[in-house]
Amino acid sequence: MLFRQTKSILLTFVRCHRIFIDHFDLSSTGIELKEFQQRRQLFVNLIRKHLLATTATDFMIYLAASSRAFMGPDVAYFPFKQQSDFYYLTGCMQPDAVVLINGNQTSFTTNLFLPNLITHSVVDYERWFGKTIQDTNEICQLFAFDRVQPLDDLKTTSISSSSILFYNQDLVNDMSINKTYFFPFLKRFSSVKNSLPFLHSLRSIKSPAEQQLIRQACRFTSQGFIQTMKHSLPKTTRNESLIKSRFQYECQILDENISMSFYPVVAANGR
Repeated sequence: MLFRQTKSILLTFVRCHRIFIDHFDLSSTGIELKEFQQRRQLFVNLIRKHLLATTATDFMIYLAASSRAFMGPDVAYFPFKQQSDFYYLTGCMQPDAVVLINGNQTSFTTNLFLPNLITHSVVDYERWFGKTIQDTNEICQLFAFDRVQPLDDLKTTSISSSSILFYNQDLVNDMSINKTYFFPFLKRFSSVKNSLPFLHSLRSIKSPAEQQLIRQACRFTSQGFIQTMKHSLPKTTRNESLIKSRFQYECQILDENISMSFYPVVAANGR
């Protein structure tokens, strides 16, 4: 009896510690939680409108996060770049996560599925990637999700026989996405559709907060270019790599939250 109780306590301890999240600060972008909720609602409304022309009423939307890239067994590339559609609808920067929106013509729920630890313990993980949150209720409140579950639960998620799956079909060829759970989940549906036309029609309209972010990005880029050109002199600049490095440096010292959307491309005549 004592052995069973001890085993139960250990299993509970392992389970509560395998769900965690980092990068949980939404304030750095200036986009409020309410806006991420509105995006999900508008996205679902577009799906519902499309389904009115069909006989289907139930649907699921599969959103996959990017994987963290590693340059060695335990050394990650920095900074992490989240899949843009996943971030647009959630504001969540967690690698290898999956969001599943399950809905019909009257309601929908948003569930977050989180991966297991990539290190031996939470303490080890936080040493490399910063503070984590392991309380599922707190995670739900932070991102306005209905439920947080381990990623393994995707295998047993209940699916209506008449449900249609909407997913980003570009994920099939996206090397930055973990497909371990995606393909088995996809095979459980008899009808699948591409979510990109709906989502990108939504993303084409920029909110005031997004417009402000675009202005800020343009301002930082302009200042970075100006400072880079000031220091790109024939006597001190030996090659293109120095110009590229200088531009990254000038941009990133402007604000600690800046993350380059792509590596600079520098081409010069007479190298």
